[in-house]
Amino acid sequence: MKVSTTEELRNFKKTGFELIKNCRIRNVINPLLADHVVREAEHFLFMIRILEERLKQKQKETHI
Repeated sequence: MKVSTTEELRNFKKTGFELIKNCRIRNVINPLLADHVVREAEHFLFMIRILEERLKQKQKETHI
């Protein structure tokens, strides 16, 4: 999954969380669960970036 696609999904989840938190949409989801989903997306982005850096480092080591 591309970082930009993951960021778009994270932004969608953030918007949903804000709407739930501010009672702008009716739902059955607890705001804490919505917040958890957003934090999971943030963590996933963090892990993608770490893995990309490791891959770049391995590629540099291989080409030496």
